[in-house]
Amino acid sequence: MVKKNIKNKESHSKMLNIIEENERNYILNALVQNPKSLEELVRFTGFNETRLLKRSLVYDIELPKEFYFAKRGSTNIIKKTNNYNTKEIKKIILDALDKNPKDLSELSMLVDITNTRLLRLCKINNIKLPKEFYDERIPLQYKALVKERREKLPILINEGKSLKEIGDYFSVGHVMAGYLVKGYGYHNLYETKKSELKQLRTKTILETIEERTNYVSMLKQYEEQLAKESSFAERKTWEYLQLRPKRGTRTVTNKQLLKLFRTYEKASLKGEKLSLYDLEKETGITFPTVGRILREVNLDRMYRNIEKNDRISAWEKEAILFSVYLNMNSADISYFLHLPKSVVHNQWKKLGKIPNNSQIKRFSGYKILNYSLASQIYESNDLGFDIKETSYLLDIKENIISYALDNRKTISKTIIETLNTLYPEEDIKIPYHWK
Repeated sequence: MVKKNIKNKESHSKMLNIIEENERNYILNALVQNPKSLEELVRFTGFNETRLLKRSLVYDIELPKEFYFAKRGSTNIIKKTNNYNTKEIKKIILDALDKNPKDLSELSMLVDITNTRLLRLCKINNIKLPKEFYDERIPLQYKALVKERREKLPILINEGKSLKEIGDYFSVGHVMAGYLVKGYGYHNLYETKKSELKQLRTKTILETIEERTNYVSMLKQYEEQLAKESSFAERKTWEYLQLRPKRGTRTVTNKQLLKLFRTYEKASLKGEKLSLYDLEKETGITFPTVGRILREVNLDRMYRNIEKNDRISAWEKEAILFSVYLNMNSADISYFLHLPKSVVHNQWKKLGKIPNNSQIKRFSGYKILNYSLASQIYESNDLGFDIKETSYLLDIKENIISYALDNRKTISKTIIETLNTLYPEEDIKIPYHWK
């Protein structure tokens, strides 16, 4: 590490020596041209006055005495005054212009100030200089670039290019492209063209939307005409699809819909009555969905629940009313009344009965012994079936049958009391009931 640092220091010192030698030679070559003033020497070397004087002292270069006095206090009116907008300054610059200088450097030598300060004073005092005087300050390598930008910018703007596209053309960013547009005086042109393109784009979008709307309306009219000329099933399928246009709101396919309405049409022509469950078997659509589809397309169900409810007699309704006070679940009550479980459950719901899950015993493997199963076991036993035959007949395990037979006295008593409550006109003494 120490050796590397020593090498770096040595190379750095060598570079400094080379730079100092070049600066010294540069100043000496400028003095050979016999400059008349310090400012003329500044123009020859490119250094500012302070740096030039300091370098001359460091490199032991003797300058004329008037050069040092010119730095401390000049007799030039322009350098003395702080008020740039004066008649004397304007007169000095105009007198220098009357001598027809060739370039800006010659004019600044006549006035005895730097180029930058001269241009600033001309701007303050509204003095117009020839165009070539300003172009002289721009380096030669940038003149071609400035000319290209000045000529190409209005063409790109009129073509409707964006700032990003303009920047890509000149190999700059979109922010710099905005500065170029504004700097070269094309900001108003760019904004005008931008608003025109925006209006044109909006007009095009509105025309496209109008064309698509007209096309969609024509398609809908054509669809309606085809639906009227098509079959019953196809027409009803089209009506349902119009009600639910989005696929996310449909739970069935078009094939299932066609099959549903064709089945419905065939059954209605033959005079058959198909329940929602029958339609589910035919089409594969769940029966609640079938009912909803028929309702949405204004079709009546062929077989209503009202017809089912009419088959419940008055004494069955009365028996269900008495069953509310019994300690049995709806499945056992429906078994003893020879009714569907849903009928008992719905009647209990209307009466405000809270369904219970009463059971005799739960066995391993989620097997349950309830009163309806016990009644079947006792009935098969009284008919002469043994335990194995009863197990095969009812598809239950033998341990459940053994438990029911061992506790027949207690379980049978509860079943007989329930049956006498449900059938008060009969004198039931056995734990099962025949319809």
